[in-house]
Amino acid sequence: MYGSKDKPYELIIEKSEKEMHYYISYLVEGRRSDKIEISEAIYQVYKNSELRQKSQENIFDRHIEHLDLTELQLQKRAIYKETDLENKVMDKFRNELLFEEIANLPDTQRSRFLLYYEMDYTYDQIAQKEGCSKMAVKYSIDAARKKIIEKIKKFES
Repeated sequence: MYGSKDKPYELIIEKSEKEMHYYISYLVEGRRSDKIEISEAIYQVYKNSELRQKSQENIFDRHIEHLDLTELQLQKRAIYKETDLENKVMDKFRNELLFEEIANLPDTQRSRFLLYYEMDYTYDQIAQKEGCSKMAVKYSIDAARKKIIEKIKKFES
């Protein structure tokens, strides 16, 4: 590319009847200078340096991520592996099924289940709130968990 800041020159090859002539022309203050004849060896040096530079640019473009990430974001990426699309879709379906099954639970089981898993209540706190025994709460939550696990296992198989 003639006249760019990375390459302020142009290589020219002219063929005559008997031999090849190699020239270089520089860009000076926005104008093309007269072409200067150079040897084939010098021409090859320029050509090879262009190829090396192009190779380095390709490596940079293809293999180095071009994002403005903070150090913290980069550390999180290193620690937590990203899941592939298939697993993301399966997780979404599994979550939808989970929410659907929770919604289909009987009212008592659903409320106890949500208090225990979502609100971090203990069996004792739920029992006091509902005026029942701790074991009744435990059995109710265990039954809800069992129903949900069975549905998810059916989905996964």
